[in-house]
Amino acid sequence: MRLFSILCCVVHIQGCHPTVQEGVNPGECTDQQDNDGDQAVDCMDPSCMGSPDCTDSDSDSDSDSDSDSDSDSDSDSDSDTGMDPEDPIAPMLAVGDTHNCLLTTAGDVTCWGYASQGQSTPPEGVRFLQVSAGIWHTCGRDTEGIVHCWGCEGLSDVGQCEVPSESALDLDVGSYSTCIIEPSGAARCYGCGGDRDSGQCDAPEGSFVSIRSSDHHTCALDADGVATCWGCSGAGAACQPPEGETFSRIATGPNHSCGITPDARALCWGDSPFGATVVPPGSFTQVGVGHTHSCGVTTAGTVDCWGCSSPDEGVDLGQCDAPADDGFVFVDGGTGHSCGLKQDGSVTCWGCGDDWQWDDGQCEPPKR
Repeated sequence: MRLFSILCCVVHIQGCHPTVQEGVNPGECTDQQDNDGDQAVDCMDPSCMGSPDCTDSDSDSDSDSDSDSDSDSDSDSDSDTGMDPEDPIAPMLAVGDTHNCLLTTAGDVTCWGYASQGQSTPPEGVRFLQVSAGIWHTCGRDTEGIVHCWGCEGLSDVGQCEVPSESALDLDVGSYSTCIIEPSGAARCYGCGGDRDSGQCDAPEGSFVSIRSSDHHTCALDADGVATCWGCSGAGAACQPPEGETFSRIATGPNHSCGITPDARALCWGDSPFGATVVPPGSFTQVGVGHTHSCGVTTAGTVDCWGCSSPDEGVDLGQCDAPADDGFVFVDGGTGHSCGLKQDGSVTCWGCGDDWQWDDGQCEPPKR
């Protein structure tokens, strides 16, 4: 269901097919712009890690040699080694099963939809850099890399909110899991207690740059764009990426996954009787995965969705009926809805059906 970025262009026999990513052109790691649309800016983008612009002599994340993280060479009065309060945050949309959250440029998180387990009530006073939504819980990573989780109230608590207060480079929330990439590159997952363990928390050894988790499985990308997946007890096909393929981004759903290749193809695999793995023709920059469908942002900035095919009532709730607008940079799917984020920071949602029992306002983003 989420975004991934890789650190380098993957070279094929016929030549290099670069994905759009931060730092390809000079100055992109310091221009305060999200050049690759992955909702991470400048040196906070994994694609810029190791860039000369992000390897100055101090311990902050900019290109100068002072102790702040703006792009000038002055000496602010603060003593941070991360982002300054004035630095804008790249907007980010997190689509959960029945709730959604939006990260604003100020670092605030607003959630809407189901809230019965506290999953739509983010903590106050935290400036976030990343947010991810599941079923009964939500987690965010603050500007120092510390993970904060909320929700998990009552019977929904299987340990997925019990993430150590340590720095993380990436995080993602599954239905009953929370997974992170540690500064060392190691993948770690938490939760999966009781009868919710399908192996999705059993992270293998290795070094990774991004991670995505879902109901029954988790996948991570390494710096070369190679996907490694684990879990899927009883649904192993969803854990097996196509052989020989590399990805710039990847998304995981309950029983299927999708990824974007360096040459802008969308590939999906796994178990889906609803057509969610049958990708339409076109070039894509990003892909999101729901329960019965998948959606992708095309290179033209429009959204295509596929799946939702079933004679059974309650499968097609309009979550595949994407608007004809352009200007989208991100899309993702939940149980019976989809939401997209536009370049101007606005959010559009669709689906939720007529009189759907699980509709609690998740298709109605708050007015800006």
